[in-house]
Amino acid sequence: MKEGLENCFAACILGGTLSDQSPTKTFEMNQLKDPDFHLQTDPQDCVAAQVVRMRIAHQSNGRKLDVAIDRTNPGESIYRAIQETLQSDVRSLSQWNIISVAIHFEFLPKADRKPGRQTITVSFPNTCNVRSERSERIEIIQKYLKRWNIDCGRSTQTASNTLGATAATV
Repeated sequence: MKEGLENCFAACILGGTLSDQSPTKTFEMNQLKDPDFHLQTDPQDCVAAQVVRMRIAHQSNGRKLDVAIDRTNPGESIYRAIQETLQSDVRSLSQWNIISVAIHFEFLPKADRKPGRQTITVSFPNTCNVRSERSERIEIIQKYLKRWNIDCGRSTQTASNTLGATAATV
């Protein structure tokens, strides 16, 4: 139904048609291999973020490994979980690519927003489920995906000039 309404709006109001291909975003997560990389947030946003799951693929053989933290342990980190799983220093991840991460956002109480938690999944090259989150949180999550250089913007494929080509968001 949503697609039909979008097509009708494009034809009747905008006088055009929607593109069959929406432009794709590109996501890069290899910077998260560095244990010194912190998901810094602004104090005024009243939000904290933590990587709670990471899926990595070995560059030479393509083997995949899913690592998740123990959420019941307050001192747990993804880097400790990787180190324990691989039984080696986390800095040995140079032969691995991050292909997916789950980032847990903790939204603290704020005047214009309810407190709560959201976990999003970002996967290489162009998948992110942030659009299915609560609308008041999407803007903040997108801000940080850009700041942390996870959201690298549009892919190298150029979007067409048809309507809808610029309407896609993360």
